[in-house]
Amino acid sequence: MGAVGFVLYFGSMGYAARRSHGIITYERFIAVALIVALLFIGSNISGVVLLVAIDLILLTALVLEHRRFEPTPTGAPEETSTAT
Repeated sequence: MGAVGFVLYFGSMGYAARRSHGIITYERFIAVALIVALLFIGSNISGVVLLVAIDLILLTALVLEHRRFEPTPTGAPEETSTAT
């Protein structure tokens, strides 16, 4: 049940970011996949360890997403697109 909640919440947040800003938040989708895998694989892990691992995954995704979409000092987003 917890995995479904993560997928629905972060999936809808990613969809909202796509609709409102025109960006795809790959970091969120990768974080959700890692959390779901962790919930299924780590069913016998202590709850505190599981929560700390989930927090670390989400913090890493947040930092990576922030670095990718926040404007640089010149004002342009630091998008790593290869399109010319």
